[in-house]
Amino acid sequence: MKECVIMRRLEERKVKKGTVFFMQIMFMLFLISQISYAEGKNSITYHVKEDVPVIEGTGDIPSQKREYYDEDAVTSIKKIIVKEGITGLGDYCFGVDYPEAVSIELPSTLKSIGKGVFMSCFSLKEIKLPSGLCEIPKDCFWECSDLEKVVIPDTVTAIRAGAFKECVSLKEMVLPDSVREIEKNAFQKCENMVKFVVPSKLSAWKNPLVKCPRLRTVVNRSTHSLVLDDCHGNKMWYVKGRRVKEVKENQTAVSKGKRFKITYRFLGGKKTGKLPTSYRYGNPIRLPLNIKKKNYQLLGWYNPKDKYTPYYCTKTGVHLVGNIRLSPLWVKYKVENVKNKTIEIVMDDSEAVVRFGGFAVRYSTNRDMKNAKYVTTRGNKGFIRNLRKNKRYYVEVCYIEPEMEADEGEFSDVWVGKRSVVIKR
Repeated sequence: MKECVIMRRLEERKVKKGTVFFMQIMFMLFLISQISYAEGKNSITYHVKEDVPVIEGTGDIPSQKREYYDEDAVTSIKKIIVKEGITGLGDYCFGVDYPEAVSIELPSTLKSIGKGVFMSCFSLKEIKLPSGLCEIPKDCFWECSDLEKVVIPDTVTAIRAGAFKECVSLKEMVLPDSVREIEKNAFQKCENMVKFVVPSKLSAWKNPLVKCPRLRTVVNRSTHSLVLDDCHGNKMWYVKGRRVKEVKENQTAVSKGKRFKITYRFLGGKKTGKLPTSYRYGNPIRLPLNIKKKNYQLLGWYNPKDKYTPYYCTKTGVHLVGNIRLSPLWVKYKVENVKNKTIEIVMDDSEAVVRFGGFAVRYSTNRDMKNAKYVTTRGNKGFIRNLRKNKRYYVEVCYIEPEMEADEGEFSDVWVGKRSVVIKR
């Protein structure tokens, strides 16, 4: 949920640093031992080339027994190559243990994959499934939160339950006409999915699109009428302007989220520009920081109703429901050059509606914050050290949870409070 400060994925799935390479080798030795246990049915070898594991030979890579997250077992491997000759991937084969794998190359000889095989590969961006696969199994890509593109071959006939559950970066899905069955919750909580095209030969639709708040268009190319999810009454579906609960054959349905009111408490601040007075369910809008208070910095808006952004936000959440009343998060904020070519940042949140355990700082010599560097603080004070004398630096801040680290990608929407400091001492 990139619009909020509290990144659930990082909070729940932290990856240990440090002895990563040793962990990779130990885990792969375990994998090899599993393969050798297959009583000669498989002939598979593994080696590492430039920190990339390469698996080759003939037969199936066996299933992993573990289907839960274990922080001690994860690796920081970025790429995995499975060579020609491998015919199957067992249950959870690459699931859970490869949260930083961006690329997984699969061979044309692959004919089957097990359940949860790529589960929790958070960093996987795209993948091409080879021709010959008959189904995408249960939980196959569950929680592949960075997955943006999947190439599905026209040999696939079924997509099983939870196959793409919580793939929050998928925006559009056009399934090949070979797909005949889509099971329950196959695309559950794909919160940024906006368009879904139903294949023409579909015969079984078991409510696969649930809790997809941003889904706007469903194109039904099949010969069946398909029930549409209204997200507990917060979304309305229309066909040619007429409100419907299902989309019939060869029709296209479009949705509109229910509208809710926004009101504000300024807590001593003064409005300086326009503020939105309503939002629609499933359609996040920006919440501009258009109020000021003397001697205070506004970091964002606090919305106690939004359980997905429990502290402060600069957007409405995609799952947000109901009328809301926002309060500003005011802090006293000071940035100054102290001795030894150091910048000191002091954040006083003693009067804020919600207090935090730390904050992040980014700084750059460029006003547009290009090539910024990042510092994470604990408590209300932070330092940027070893700066260049007589050089101007720009500084911005955002609040984070105590155990989190500053990162450009995760916090790009919420950096505020730009200050300019010239290093004089």
